[in-house]
Amino acid sequence: MEKSGGDLVACVVAFLIFAGWGSAQAASGDGTLLYYRPQPQTLQYNLSITTRSQAVALFGPGPQEEHEDRIRLSQKVEKMDEGFLDIALTVDGINVEEPGPQARQLHLNPRGGSTYRRQEIIGNTGHTLINLLGAVKEVKGIPHFGSVDFHPQNLAGPLLSIYPVLTLVYPQFPMRLLKKGDSWKIKDEITIQSAEALPIRGLGTLKHELSMTVKRDLDYTLIDYVQRGKYQTVHIEFNGTFSVDGEMVTEAGGDYLDGTGRSSGELYFAAAEGLLVEVLIKSKLNEQKAKDGNAAHWFNSEVSMAVFWGQPTAAVTWLTDQDVHLVLADREDE
Repeated sequence: MEKSGGDLVACVVAFLIFAGWGSAQAASGDGTLLYYRPQPQTLQYNLSITTRSQAVALFGPGPQEEHEDRIRLSQKVEKMDEGFLDIALTVDGINVEEPGPQARQLHLNPRGGSTYRRQEIIGNTGHTLINLLGAVKEVKGIPHFGSVDFHPQNLAGPLLSIYPVLTLVYPQFPMRLLKKGDSWKIKDEITIQSAEALPIRGLGTLKHELSMTVKRDLDYTLIDYVQRGKYQTVHIEFNGTFSVDGEMVTEAGGDYLDGTGRSSGELYFAAAEGLLVEVLIKSKLNEQKAKDGNAAHWFNSEVSMAVFWGQPTAAVTWLTDQDVHLVLADREDE
């Protein structure tokens, strides 16, 4: 029987008392119980996502599109009813080094012609409800994070699809003592709720609707206990498979995707503080993508055909790989 958030809190507390631990115990000979804690203050994270996508074309591969997104996030972790924690992530900035007027600028595709606007997500907050061990109950509130097509000929380039990234970043832990070399498996399904219409400065309110499911089948292994700046952390490696099925609809039309992939990486979790310090991920995703209105069907790396349609176009296979780095901003290397 699945435990409620309140039951899990009671079980974790009872387990800690039974084990005779203090709250700061991180790595004893008996092992460590890893779990998330509420945070008394807002924490700052830096997230970088390098995405490379290439269409499987009729007469050879299409061109490879590459984009690096650098996102500043504020995280608050508060305790909710029945013991669930609310991880609230607010987007403070994207693709800028310092806040200011340039935070609203358009970004051009390096291949020319296409314009992307990532800035629709700045200032918006998403909420992920988890139990103390990181099992996800609910994800809601952030707009879809896809590029809004302001240019009528915007046919190419990877979307900034951040939800698959975030669902892989936050690990889930077993309710048992973990020692160096111990492994565990997480297999789950996360449904992401639709976001409401989003006001964008100078552009009024645009429609942003999202329906997405992310499935994870991941193996974790506790590698060691290491110092990361001022934090004593548990070093964990993971690998496995994931899938994404969703549709993202804006005023510019809809984007539809269905993909399966593999992901691997390493993360550093501060056991005493109950917070994520750093994550590095590499993912490869085989996607079927379709669009409303207009889409590019590639013949080869040089030639594409624009297809205009009132319904979703035929799906095009895209091979996508990502490098992801999430790091706590106040973590100082030795």
